[in-house]
Amino acid sequence: MRRQSYSLKIFVLASILAFAPLGLSISNWQQVAVADDAADALNKCDVLASDPHDPDRNAAGVTNEQMVPRQAIEACKSAVDLNPDVARAWFELGRAYWIGERDKEAFAALGEAAKQGYAPASKYLDDVAAYLKGKAAEAAKDEFDPSIFQNPTFMTRLYNYNGPRVLRDPLILYLTGFTDKIGGPEPFFVSGQRCLPQISAQSTSILVQLGVQIGQSYMLEPQKLTNMVTLYTDQGGRDAIALFNRHGCDSAITRRIISNVNALAVYLNGG
Repeated sequence: MRRQSYSLKIFVLASILAFAPLGLSISNWQQVAVADDAADALNKCDVLASDPHDPDRNAAGVTNEQMVPRQAIEACKSAVDLNPDVARAWFELGRAYWIGERDKEAFAALGEAAKQGYAPASKYLDDVAAYLKGKAAEAAKDEFDPSIFQNPTFMTRLYNYNGPRVLRDPLILYLTGFTDKIGGPEPFFVSGQRCLPQISAQSTSILVQLGVQIGQSYMLEPQKLTNMVTLYTDQGGRDAIALFNRHGCDSAITRRIISNVNALAVYLNGG
Protein backbone atom coordinates (compact mmCIF):
# COMPACT_ATOMS: atom_id res chain seq x y z
CA MET A 1 0.00 0.00 0.00
CA ARG A 2 2.81 2.41 0.89
CA ARG A 3 4.54 1.54 -2.40
CA GLN A 4 1.37 2.25 -4.37
CA SER A 5 0.91 5.63 -2.61
CA TYR A 6 4.51 6.55 -3.25
CA SER A 7 4.22 5.51 -6.88
CA LEU A 8 1.09 7.67 -7.27
CA LYS A 9 2.90 10.71 -5.97
CA ILE A 10 5.75 10.11 -8.37
CA PHE A 11 3.26 9.75 -11.22
CA VAL A 12 1.49 13.04 -10.38
CA LEU A 13 4.78 14.88 -10.07
CA ALA A 14 6.01 13.46 -13.34
CA SER A 15 2.77 14.45 -15.05
CA ILE A 16 3.10 18.07 -13.86
CA LEU A 17 6.71 18.24 -15.01
CA ALA A 18 5.85 16.65 -18.33
CA PHE A 19 3.30 19.35 -19.16
CA ALA A 20 5.31 22.21 -17.67
CA PRO A 21 7.15 24.41 -20.21
CA LEU A 22 10.85 23.80 -20.41
CA GLY A 23 12.74 25.63 -17.69
CA LEU A 24 9.75 26.14 -15.33
CA SER A 25 10.03 24.67 -11.88
CA ILE A 26 7.14 24.00 -9.49
CA SER A 27 7.96 27.35 -7.86
CA ASN A 28 7.72 29.05 -11.23
CA TRP A 29 4.33 27.47 -11.78
CA GLN A 30 3.13 28.79 -8.45
CA GLN A 31 4.29 32.30 -9.40
CA VAL A 32 2.49 32.06 -12.73
CA ALA A 33 -0.71 30.97 -10.96
CA VAL A 34 -0.50 33.88 -8.51
CA ALA A 35 0.10 36.30 -11.36
CA ASP A 36 -2.95 34.96 -13.17
CA ASP A 37 -5.05 35.38 -10.04
CA ALA A 38 -3.80 38.96 -9.63
CA ALA A 39 -4.61 39.79 -13.24
CA ASP A 40 -8.07 38.23 -12.98
CA ALA A 41 -8.83 40.14 -9.77
CA LEU A 42 -7.70 43.40 -11.31
CA ASN A 43 -9.77 42.80 -14.44
CA LYS A 44 -12.89 42.08 -12.36
CA CYS A 45 -12.34 45.26 -10.33
CA ASP A 46 -11.93 47.25 -13.56
CA VAL A 47 -15.18 45.89 -14.96
CA LEU A 48 -17.19 46.59 -11.81
CA ALA A 49 -15.72 49.89 -10.60
CA SER A 50 -13.82 51.81 -13.28
CA ASP A 51 -14.87 55.41 -13.77
CA PRO A 52 -16.17 56.24 -17.26
CA HIS A 53 -14.27 59.56 -17.05
CA ASP A 54 -10.96 57.96 -16.05
CA PRO A 55 -8.58 58.25 -19.04
CA ASP A 56 -6.48 55.38 -17.63
CA ARG A 57 -9.34 52.92 -17.14
CA ASN A 58 -9.03 49.37 -18.50
CA ALA A 59 -12.75 48.78 -18.96
CA ALA A 60 -15.76 50.60 -20.35
CA GLY A 61 -16.59 52.06 -16.95
CA VAL A 62 -19.73 52.18 -14.85
CA THR A 63 -21.61 55.26 -13.70
CA ASN A 64 -22.43 55.89 -10.05
CA GLU A 65 -25.98 54.74 -10.72
CA GLN A 66 -24.86 51.55 -12.47
CA MET A 67 -22.39 50.42 -9.83
CA VAL A 68 -23.28 47.71 -7.34
CA PRO A 69 -21.08 48.81 -4.41
CA ARG A 70 -21.03 45.52 -2.52
CA GLN A 71 -19.80 43.55 -5.55
CA ALA A 72 -17.36 46.27 -6.58
CA ILE A 73 -15.87 46.55 -3.09
CA GLU A 74 -15.39 42.79 -2.85
CA ALA A 75 -13.71 42.62 -6.26
CA CYS A 76 -11.50 45.65 -5.76
CA LYS A 77 -10.49 44.64 -2.25
CA SER A 78 -9.20 41.41 -3.73
CA ALA A 79 -7.51 43.39 -6.51
CA VAL A 80 -5.55 45.63 -4.15
CA ASP A 81 -4.61 42.68 -1.94
CA LEU A 82 -3.04 40.99 -4.97
CA ASN A 83 -1.88 44.19 -6.71
CA PRO A 84 -0.92 46.63 -3.94
CA ASP A 85 1.25 48.67 -6.30
CA VAL A 86 -1.48 49.23 -8.90
CA ALA A 87 -2.82 52.68 -8.07
CA ARG A 88 -5.80 52.23 -10.38
CA ALA A 89 -7.10 49.40 -8.20
CA TRP A 90 -6.89 51.58 -5.10
CA PHE A 91 -8.73 54.35 -6.92
CA GLU A 92 -11.51 52.01 -8.00
CA LEU A 93 -11.78 50.57 -4.50
CA GLY A 94 -12.05 54.08 -3.08
CA ARG A 95 -14.75 54.96 -5.59
CA ALA A 96 -16.70 51.82 -4.69
CA TYR A 97 -16.42 52.62 -0.98
CA TRP A 98 -17.59 56.19 -1.60
CA ILE A 99 -20.65 55.13 -3.58
CA GLY A 100 -21.31 52.53 -0.90
CA GLU A 101 -21.30 55.38 1.67
CA ARG A 102 -18.30 54.05 3.54
CA ASP A 103 -16.60 57.44 3.65
CA LYS A 104 -13.67 56.71 5.96
CA GLU A 105 -12.55 53.70 3.92
CA ALA A 106 -13.11 55.66 0.71
CA PHE A 107 -10.74 58.43 1.79
CA ALA A 108 -8.10 55.89 2.84
CA ALA A 109 -8.20 54.05 -0.50
CA LEU A 110 -8.34 57.22 -2.60
CA GLY A 111 -5.52 58.66 -0.54
CA GLU A 112 -3.36 55.60 -1.26
CA ALA A 113 -4.05 55.94 -4.99
CA ALA A 114 -3.18 59.63 -4.89
CA LYS A 115 0.00 58.87 -2.93
CA GLN A 116 0.99 56.51 -5.73
CA GLY A 117 0.59 59.35 -8.21
CA TYR A 118 -2.76 58.43 -9.73
CA ALA A 119 -4.14 61.77 -10.99
CA PRO A 120 -7.82 60.72 -11.21
CA ALA A 121 -7.72 59.87 -7.49
CA SER A 122 -6.52 63.38 -6.62
CA LYS A 123 -9.28 64.89 -8.76
CA TYR A 124 -11.86 62.59 -7.15
CA LEU A 125 -10.69 63.59 -3.67
CA ASP A 126 -11.07 67.27 -4.60
CA ASP A 127 -14.60 66.63 -5.89
CA VAL A 128 -15.52 64.67 -2.77
CA ALA A 129 -14.15 67.42 -0.52
CA ALA A 130 -16.18 70.04 -2.42
CA TYR A 131 -19.29 67.88 -2.16
CA LEU A 132 -18.86 67.39 1.58
CA LYS A 133 -18.26 71.10 2.08
CA GLY A 134 -21.45 71.91 0.21
CA LYS A 135 -23.34 69.28 2.17
CA ALA A 136 -22.06 70.70 5.45
CA ALA A 137 -23.09 74.20 4.37
CA GLU A 138 -26.58 72.98 3.59
CA ALA A 139 -26.81 71.24 6.95
CA ALA A 140 -25.61 74.41 8.69
CA LYS A 141 -28.63 76.27 7.32
CA ASP A 142 -30.78 74.23 9.66
CA GLU A 143 -28.68 74.86 12.77
CA PHE A 144 -28.60 78.16 14.61
CA ASP A 145 -25.03 78.96 15.67
CA PRO A 146 -24.76 82.30 17.51
CA SER A 147 -20.96 82.19 17.43
CA ILE A 148 -20.89 83.29 13.78
CA PHE A 149 -22.33 86.72 14.66
CA GLN A 150 -20.67 89.92 15.84
CA ASN A 151 -23.10 90.09 18.76
CA PRO A 152 -24.12 86.51 19.59
CA THR A 153 -26.07 87.62 22.68
CA PHE A 154 -28.41 89.86 20.73
CA MET A 155 -28.86 87.36 17.90
CA THR A 156 -29.76 84.69 20.43
CA ARG A 157 -32.38 87.02 21.90
CA LEU A 158 -33.83 87.63 18.44
CA TYR A 159 -33.87 83.90 17.71
CA ASN A 160 -35.53 83.00 21.01
CA TYR A 161 -37.86 86.00 21.33
CA ASN A 162 -41.32 84.86 22.43
CA GLY A 163 -43.12 87.95 23.67
CA PRO A 164 -42.78 91.40 25.24
CA ARG A 165 -39.88 92.07 27.56
CA VAL A 166 -37.76 95.01 28.62
CA LEU A 167 -35.60 96.15 25.72
CA ARG A 168 -32.61 98.33 26.41
CA ASP A 169 -31.26 100.97 24.09
CA PRO A 170 -28.24 98.99 22.79
CA LEU A 171 -30.54 96.27 21.43
CA ILE A 172 -32.78 98.87 19.79
CA LEU A 173 -29.75 100.46 18.14
CA TYR A 174 -28.63 97.00 17.04
CA LEU A 175 -32.07 96.41 15.48
CA THR A 176 -31.80 99.76 13.71
CA GLY A 177 -28.57 98.65 12.03
CA PHE A 178 -30.04 95.23 11.30
CA THR A 179 -33.10 96.59 9.51
CA ASP A 180 -31.17 99.35 7.75
CA LYS A 181 -29.01 96.72 6.04
CA ILE A 182 -31.77 94.41 4.78
CA GLY A 183 -34.92 96.50 5.04
CA GLY A 184 -36.36 98.91 2.53
CA PRO A 185 -38.26 98.30 -0.71
CA GLU A 186 -35.43 97.03 -2.91
CA PRO A 187 -34.10 93.44 -3.23
CA PHE A 188 -30.56 92.87 -2.01
CA PHE A 189 -27.90 90.38 -3.02
CA VAL A 190 -26.05 88.12 -0.61
CA SER A 191 -23.75 85.24 -1.65
CA GLY A 192 -25.19 85.28 -5.14
CA GLN A 193 -28.78 85.19 -3.88
CA ARG A 194 -31.39 87.77 -4.76
CA CYS A 195 -33.29 88.27 -1.52
CA LEU A 196 -36.50 90.19 -1.14
CA PRO A 197 -36.79 92.34 2.01
CA GLN A 198 -38.68 90.44 4.67
CA ILE A 199 -38.72 93.16 7.29
CA SER A 200 -41.84 95.24 6.84
CA ALA A 201 -41.58 98.88 5.86
CA GLN A 202 -43.50 99.71 9.05
CA SER A 203 -40.94 97.88 11.21
CA THR A 204 -38.07 99.65 9.48
CA SER A 205 -39.68 103.03 10.00
CA ILE A 206 -40.42 102.35 13.68
CA LEU A 207 -36.89 101.21 14.45
CA VAL A 208 -35.25 104.09 12.63
CA GLN A 209 -37.38 106.58 14.56
CA LEU A 210 -36.51 104.89 17.84
CA GLY A 211 -32.83 105.03 17.01
CA VAL A 212 -33.07 108.76 16.38
CA GLN A 213 -34.96 109.28 19.65
CA ILE A 214 -32.28 107.42 21.60
CA GLY A 215 -29.65 109.68 20.11
CA GLN A 216 -31.63 112.79 21.08
CA SER A 217 -32.50 111.69 24.60
CA TYR A 218 -29.11 110.56 25.85
CA MET A 219 -27.35 113.01 28.11
CA LEU A 220 -23.88 111.76 27.26
CA GLU A 221 -20.81 113.39 25.91
CA PRO A 222 -21.20 113.56 22.12
CA GLN A 223 -18.23 111.30 21.42
CA LYS A 224 -19.44 108.60 23.82
CA LEU A 225 -22.88 108.66 22.24
CA THR A 226 -21.41 108.43 18.75
CA ASN A 227 -19.26 105.49 19.76
CA MET A 228 -22.22 103.60 21.23
CA VAL A 229 -24.48 104.25 18.25
CA THR A 230 -21.75 103.26 15.80
CA LEU A 231 -20.88 100.10 17.70
CA TYR A 232 -24.37 98.62 17.90
CA THR A 233 -25.72 99.74 14.54
CA ASP A 234 -22.59 98.42 12.85
CA GLN A 235 -22.94 95.08 14.63
CA GLY A 236 -26.59 94.86 13.63
CA GLY A 237 -25.82 95.52 9.97
CA ARG A 238 -22.99 93.00 9.86
CA ASP A 239 -25.08 90.35 11.58
CA ALA A 240 -27.96 90.85 9.15
CA ILE A 241 -25.59 90.01 6.27
CA ALA A 242 -24.09 87.11 8.23
CA LEU A 243 -27.58 85.69 8.78
CA PHE A 244 -28.41 85.70 5.09
CA ASN A 245 -24.94 84.48 4.08
CA ARG A 246 -25.18 81.50 6.40
CA HIS A 247 -28.85 80.62 6.26
CA GLY A 248 -30.06 82.04 2.96
CA CYS A 249 -33.17 84.04 2.18
CA ASP A 250 -35.85 81.48 2.91
CA SER A 251 -34.53 79.11 5.58
CA ALA A 252 -36.57 78.43 8.70
CA ILE A 253 -33.97 80.20 10.85
CA THR A 254 -33.99 83.33 8.70
CA ARG A 255 -37.79 83.48 8.62
CA ARG A 256 -37.97 82.98 12.38
CA ILE A 257 -35.56 85.80 13.20
CA ILE A 258 -37.14 88.21 10.72
CA SER A 259 -40.59 87.42 12.10
CA ASN A 260 -39.31 88.15 15.61
CA VAL A 261 -37.79 91.45 14.48
CA ASN A 262 -41.15 92.49 13.03
CA ALA A 263 -42.90 91.45 16.26
CA LEU A 264 -40.43 93.46 18.34
CA ALA A 265 -40.98 96.54 16.20
CA VAL A 266 -44.74 96.31 16.69
CA TYR A 267 -44.25 95.90 20.45
CA LEU A 268 -41.85 98.88 20.60
CA ASN A 269 -44.42 100.97 18.77
CA GLY A 270 -46.92 100.30 21.52
CA GLY A 271 -48.85 97.64 19.57
